[in-house]
Amino acid sequence: MTVAKKVADKNGLVATLVASKRPHEEIVDELYMAALCRPPTTEEIAAAGEFLAQSPSPHECYEDLLWALLNSKQFLFVR
Repeated sequence: MTVAKKVADKNGLVATLVASKRPHEEIVDELYMAALCRPPTTEEIAAAGEFLAQSPSPHECYEDLLWALLNSKQFLFVR
């Protein structure tokens, strides 16, 4: 529950990035760096772009992306 509140926080990372109106690639890069301490690959940026196109809103897309990163095996090994 604590992690869910942090991810959905109106003053949190995702909300700040969406409000900044930065380009998609920069937002994805920030999320990968925050969660996995590495930049996304070209394929990961493209996949996130496809996900963004299918999402109801950018905010929901990036929250879901952050959740996916936090639940990844890579996150377990980095953190």
